[in-house]
Amino acid sequence: MVQPQDGGGVEGVKAPSTDEEALGMLSGHPDSGRFVERYVVLREEGLRVEQALVFVGHHLRMFDLRRLDLGRTPELQRFS
Repeated sequence: MVQPQDGGGVEGVKAPSTDEEALGMLSGHPDSGRFVERYVVLREEGLRVEQALVFVGHHLRMFDLRRLDLGRTPELQRFS
């Protein structure tokens, strides 16, 4: 598993091999409840531990991008 560093580089991190290790990686963040919930669903659907973590990260990144309203044209303001 690879995680970005503050400087824009990447850091190699050993992927967890158990659910306990994966859940430990997902905890400690204000949104960890969402992370864990999504992870559990993916594991119940049959994904392996590492696959589920990758999908959790992707899913939540896409959610955060939707909240940013990227690509929307701002409304023009009329001055009178």
